[in-house]
Amino acid sequence: MAEHLALVAVACLVTGCPAPPLAPTSKPAPPRQPQATPRSPSAHAPPLAARPDPDEACPHAEGEDAKRFEYDAFGPAAMSFELLGQAWWQWDSEGHAFEASGGTIWVVVHDGLGGDALATRFPVIQDAQCDQRYVALTDARAYLQDHVDELADPDVPELAPLRAELQRTLVSLDAHFD
Repeated sequence: MAEHLALVAVACLVTGCPAPPLAPTSKPAPPRQPQATPRSPSAHAPPLAARPDPDEACPHAEGEDAKRFEYDAFGPAAMSFELLGQAWWQWDSEGHAFEASGGTIWVVVHDGLGGDALATRFPVIQDAQCDQRYVALTDARAYLQDHVDELADPDVPELAPLRAELQRTLVSLDAHFD
């Protein structure tokens, strides 16, 4: 398994190959639901510091319970698609439009947030090409640690930059959530 993963990772690093056309196994972001702005704070509304800036092209509100990364922080799509879904818009059936648009897919790592809170703080907005994937902290840490360990092969030095990128992402997670 580790040899196969190493070969796939090296091939993708060299050729820039796209992920195989498999359906994502992670849950897509919940659809954005219009919500009225509350007149007074409630137990269900996120704190003011955790509300996204509505003027941003891809609004987000990080906090102690959530951190946002670019899709590539989890390695090439051929490696990470099982955790994150394909490396193109979740509303698109194939990646051609994504490549032409130059957009970014964001990965929101969260610790215990529910679907409504995620959709409010990290909305998916197709018209603005705002695609955000939600991954539980435990799943993100396990994925990163497993792949950092698998890529620690001194006989394949070409994997060192990918391993270093995954380690940076893991260190960033640990610093944010610990």
